Order: sequence, then C-alpha cells, then structure tokens
Amino acid sequence: MDFRFSPEIEAFRQEVKAFIKKELTPEAKAAWGGAALPDTPPRREFLRKLGRKGWLGLSWPKEYGGQGLPGIYEYVLSYELVYAGAPHPGRGVGIVGKTLIRHGSDRLKKEFLPKIARDDIQIALGYTEPEAGSDLASLKLKAVRDGDDFIMNGQKLFSTSAHFSEYVWLAVRTSAQGPKQAGISLFVADLQVPGVTIKPMWTMAGEQVSEIYFDNARVPGYRLVGEVNRGWQYITEAMALERFALATQGAANRRKVEALLNWVKKAELHGKPIAKDPLVRQRIAELVIESEVLKLFEYDVLDIASKDRTPTIEAAINKLFGSELDQRININATKTMGLYGQLQTGSKYVLEEGKFEMDYRASVVGTIAAGSSEIQRNIIALRLLNLPK
Repeated sequence: MDFRFSPEIEAFRQEVKAFIKKELTPEAKAAWGGAALPDTPPRREFLRKLGRKGWLGLSWPKEYGGQGLPGIYEYVLSYELVYAGAPHPGRGVGIVGKTLIRHGSDRLKKEFLPKIARDDIQIALGYTEPEAGSDLASLKLKAVRDGDDFIMNGQKLFSTSAHFSEYVWLAVRTSAQGPKQAGISLFVADLQVPGVTIKPMWTMAGEQVSEIYFDNARVPGYRLVGEVNRGWQYITEAMALERFALATQGAANRRKVEALLNWVKKAELHGKPIAKDPLVRQRIAELVIESEVLKLFEYDVLDIASKDRTPTIEAAINKLFGSELDQRININATKTMGLYGQLQTGSKYVLEEGKFEMDYRASVVGTIAAGSSEIQRNIIALRLLNLPK
C-alpha cells in the first residue's frame, strides 16, 4: 500500500512549509509541546495571513468561503503547522464552521462563516460545567426563552480560549422533560455582553483556562444552532471533529520523539553514551513505532471523513492513542534523563530547557480534554466492539 501523497497534495505541503519558514516569527511560535493558541497579536496575525491565502476552510464549500478541496488538504496544513509549532486554525474552522455548514441557519452562516474564514474572530468552547464533565448530558446551564431572545443562567468550566475569544460555542439546557440528552440546545453566544463574567483558572502546566458565569445574559434567538433541543446531536458530531481537528497529535508527537532522539544521541552518563544503553534504545524504538501507528490512525479518520461520514469511532481511537502516546513520550524522556528530567525551566542543571518536564505536566490535559480516555474507551467498547453497557 502506498501512503505517499499525490503530486498535487505534496506540492501543497511544500507550499505550506515554505510559508511557515517565511512567516512564522519567534513571537508567533508556540512554546514547546504543541501549537500556539491565537491569544496574542502576533499569533492572530499569522492566522490572518493563512486566511488571506484562502487556507482557512479549505474543505468548506465555495459558497461559504472555502475552496471545496478534500479534507486531506486541511490535514496536511494542520500537520505542518503543528509540527513547526505554529498557530493553526483549530475549532473555528474544524468544529464551529463545519457544524454551522451542516446545521446552521442561513443567517448564522452569513454572519460567522466569512469571519471564521478570515480569522477575524475566535470562538471558545462552552461545554464543561461543575457537575457535567465526562457526563456532558448532565449540564445545567439554563436557557429560557424571553420573546425573541434566550436568557442564560449558569456556569461553564475549563474553557481554554474564553479569555481571548469574542464568542462561545455554548451548550445549554432548554428543557427538563424526557431523557437528559433530549433537552440540550446549542448557541453561538457573545462573551462581551452584560451578564457574562470570565474568571481565570490555571492548569498544572501553567496554562490559563477560564470559568464563565452567565447571570441573566441575553442571547438573540437567531443564534440558536439548528433546532431547539437537538443540540446533543450537533455536539456529538462536533466533538468527533474536535478529537481530530484539535488533536493532530501525530505532528506534535513526532516533533517530541525527534527531539528526544537528538538528545539521546549526544548525551552521556558516567562518561558513556546513553544511546548505547539497550533499555534506552528499546524505549526510543517503541516510541518511533507507535508514532507511525498514530499516523495510520489519523489516515483512517481522514478516509472516513472523506466519505462524508462522521468518524466518531475512528476519532475516538485516534484521540485515545495519540493523547496517551504523548504521555508515554514524556514519561520515557524524563526517565531517560533521570533526576535531571524533573528539573524545570530556569534551573541551573536543567536539561533541554526543561521541555519534557513542562510537557509531562501539560500532557495530562490531553487525556481529559475533548473527552477523557475513559470516555473514548467506552465509545470504542459500545460502538465498535458492541460490548454490553
């Protein structure tokens, strides 16, 4: 089987690499471990340059500002951006935009799709609540219709982008009748309106996330995505997209394995090259093999998506394997470095600027965000293996 890209896609990949080399400044580049969030002017300007080239929404239909290209083009773009540590399109294009194209009203499409395609706006995710994390259907943020609007009351937790976004992709409860999944609706809500308060939270890796409080916040009724009480369907579709669109982990993991390999080649312990240690060689070989396996999982998701199907099971497999591989890379890196691997950036004796220690902490989030590893295993068990509940 030939996994090489076609000449057209390979030419596009080379164009992307050349663009990154020319346009990616140190100020726009990510800290070690992944792609930069578009939370600073240099990072947002980099993404706007992507928009001006028509590279945001490559697979969108042309009538919505896209280029109507196969999804492989978006994968190639995202892969190269993540590998280089550059900002990448993320949820606006891959989650919000694609869901609006499928289920949004004409008014929502006209208002938001052009802005997303130009990267004029950022949209945070508003899913998790104090009592609704893995069991998202238990969410309680309440929306009550008031004339042409909805009044929102409740709280969201762990929003990654709320502190620099203009809007939030908001899951709310619009009915308490019937199964809990049946009373959920989805909105695109403003974050900069009366009744909305954003408070910072900090993860163990030092990343800022946010709490969002809604106190009689008013959202126009036309901001409803699709039909009222049908939000669970849209959210599950969007989450399958998120597990892939936001987690092109193959590129990030390849970058880390290569960095570890380069360090091992030059490092010594007690005057002897670490690279000659059989255990170290075995660890590195396993990580390289698993990185190649992850690439095949990503290709599987692409294949399903190219057939206009939602890759729910495949995305769960990809997300589970990729996020846990990320942890294994960092665990093996810090083990190989010994006690020095526990030192943080700034220490006199730190190795590799503390990159792997930093990412060891950050990688915990990867097994929780977009659905925990336990949730992914449940999806695989129930939908692929047909195991009983």
